[in-house]
Amino acid sequence: MKCREEVRLNVRSPGRFSKIDAKTSRKKVALVGSACSLIFSGMLWAQTIDSERQQELDHLLKQDCGSCHGMTLKGGLGPALTEEAMAEKPKQYLFDTIFFGREALAMPPWEGLLSEDEIWWIVDRLKNGESEQ
Repeated sequence: MKCREEVRLNVRSPGRFSKIDAKTSRKKVALVGSACSLIFSGMLWAQTIDSERQQELDHLLKQDCGSCHGMTLKGGLGPALTEEAMAEKPKQYLFDTIFFGREALAMPPWEGLLSEDEIWWIVDRLKNGESEQ
């Protein structure tokens, strides 16, 4: 009954369909835009960090992070940094952990030592399991 009324209402005011379509289209565009920005931002980090610096960051990840999280990043004094362990952690949480540190857990802040792009690059490595290679 209610659907019929809505249909009648929509038939009487055909402009309503275009409003609904416009809202739906905007949501779809926003979702696609968000997905594209994530993909492109990842590509941007890779482009803004040259290959030499990427190697340095990989070394830092394995040696400096490994000194607490285990040399294979499977855990030590600090928790494991494996792809499986990182799966449920939001990227922003990982970024904040690296950027600000965790005072209660003796995790030092890397703010000032690493740029934000470099931290995001490391977050991507951790989330994708590339740090385990």
